[in-house]
Amino acid sequence: MTLDPYRIVAFLHVVLFAYWLGADLGVMLCSRIARRSDLSDDARRAVRSAGHLIDMGPRTALVLMVPAGLILASQYGSPVQGPWLAAIAVAAAGWLWMVWTIFLQPQTPLGKLLWKIDMGWRIVLMTLFVGFGVKCLITGAPIADHWLAAKFVVFGLILMDGIYLRLVLIRMERDARAGNSPAPGAPPTALMKSLHIAVMIIWALVAIAAFLGIVKPF
Repeated sequence: MTLDPYRIVAFLHVVLFAYWLGADLGVMLCSRIARRSDLSDDARRAVRSAGHLIDMGPRTALVLMVPAGLILASQYGSPVQGPWLAAIAVAAAGWLWMVWTIFLQPQTPLGKLLWKIDMGWRIVLMTLFVGFGVKCLITGAPIADHWLAAKFVVFGLILMDGIYLRLVLIRMERDARAGNSPAPGAPPTALMKSLHIAVMIIWALVAIAAFLGIVKPF
């Protein structure tokens, strides 16, 4: 029996979707539990710490989706072929190192520098994915399959929503340092509502991307 490399990548692609969607649910539940008024400060910190760690599942999946998705797309007319795919795999490994370094060393000079680089890189990728997908949808080239072109757009929108989510978190952190955070058990603020909506949108977009890839509806 021989193993088809394409099918192995397709399997990994499905696994990444599963870890992304499942972990996002865990992050949201941790966020809600941490706001309960009956928790001690130590318990609240433990739940938030668990949520941050669980969130590394979706963050890792997003990075690995790029090389996995482009390898699969190469079979449907994507111009990213051969050596370019190898270069993207290497770049994704570097990006993954950067994402985990930011998580492990958030307050160090290196972590802060990498956070800025990571943010800029996401903006570039967002623009490329959305722009390329829209071009293919309009012109039918170089990718003629509309489901795949739409999937490029959806992935770009996931990156866009993730950038917005980061901006909301920055504002929440600033409010916390200024002593303006709501008390545990208090009604959610406008920022918290925006945070939850952004997470739900990402969740929906990931599900749509999976649907497009598996069903290929158009």
